[in-house]
Amino acid sequence: MPGGDDGCISCEAVHDGRACKGNCAVAHEETRCSFTGGTCQYFRGCCDCSGRQRQGLVDLLGARTSRHACVHGWRLNSVVGLQFNITEENLMSWPEPVTLSGSHATLVPLTSAHAPELIDAVRDGELWNLWYTYAPAPETMAQAIAERLQFQRDGSWLPFTVLDADGRVVGMTSYLNIDATNRRVEIGGTWYAKRVQRTALNTACKFMLLAHAFETLDCIAVEFRTHRLNSQSRRALERLGAQLDGILRSHQRALNGTLRDTAVYSIIAAEWPTVKAHLTWQSEKPR
Repeated sequence: MPGGDDGCISCEAVHDGRACKGNCAVAHEETRCSFTGGTCQYFRGCCDCSGRQRQGLVDLLGARTSRHACVHGWRLNSVVGLQFNITEENLMSWPEPVTLSGSHATLVPLTSAHAPELIDAVRDGELWNLWYTYAPAPETMAQAIAERLQFQRDGSWLPFTVLDADGRVVGMTSYLNIDATNRRVEIGGTWYAKRVQRTALNTACKFMLLAHAFETLDCIAVEFRTHRLNSQSRRALERLGAQLDGILRSHQRALNGTLRDTAVYSIIAAEWPTVKAHLTWQSEKPR
């Protein structure tokens, strides 16, 4: 049996004069393919399906596997001997919409019904006029919400509306550039009304998003991106404990036509316990 991609082993057995394509009744190694249509070529623990393998992201009875998932959805978990289905829809639903609550802020799933209050929030400071960052103008708020909700349906964003301690809408934030295969997310698309800037709200929001990413979603890393010249945002990220990965020079064109250098920061899973302890201490210390 020759080795396939990522150490998989293809079956070359012949049954009734025909080469095995993974739909035979013989168990190969620990597991076998259950897909019975098309030309799904069996590999140990997965189906290659014309080379379109997906990395398995499966939690079954608490046991995560690192094997591959057939794009048709079928897997056999050799640890517990149970078969289950991983569909495109399931992969798209990671992470699922959730409400995150804290003492200084609450993050709720974004909906189009939030538009009037978001318009009021963005007017506080006329945030759309800041050239080095992006906040939707009042007249484009409905479009901005629709775009974020479409990104959510596409599986690349999970957008939130930000509420302050009194339950008032004060901004937006998101998980974006979602990588379900590698369990990575970026926190971004964030803007806040001027009245809550430089308060405990931003740190509280970042803490809740980080805790959910590392402790519930089991992310390996969380990324942040900002304009190289957005010193306020960069100082805030560094106070969180994020480390600078590098600068993407001439990365994008800004709305005013200038070229944006993007500063990329991240916190990795191994750093989260220390970052969490530091943020908890910051939130509890006398002010």
